[in-house]
Amino acid sequence: MKPFPVGGPREPVYNYLLSKGFIMSRHSDKFFTRADGQEVHLYGAGSMVRVYGADGKLLKDAQLAEAL
Repeated sequence: MKPFPVGGPREPVYNYLLSKGFIMSRHSDKFFTRADGQEVHLYGAGSMVRVYGADGKLLKDAQLAEAL
């Protein structure tokens, strides 16, 4: 079983991102940022992410467990 299944609970996703140093946006639970400027955008019911570097360039577009 995948650690972050489509339609699964949100709390494990949030806890995983927090453990990696990301902080949730005040405006959306789909956007997280880290002190180094890296950003994560969740989609696919939280099972997929796009990871952007501090320069705004897309670094990865993959399943959450694989991307981080």
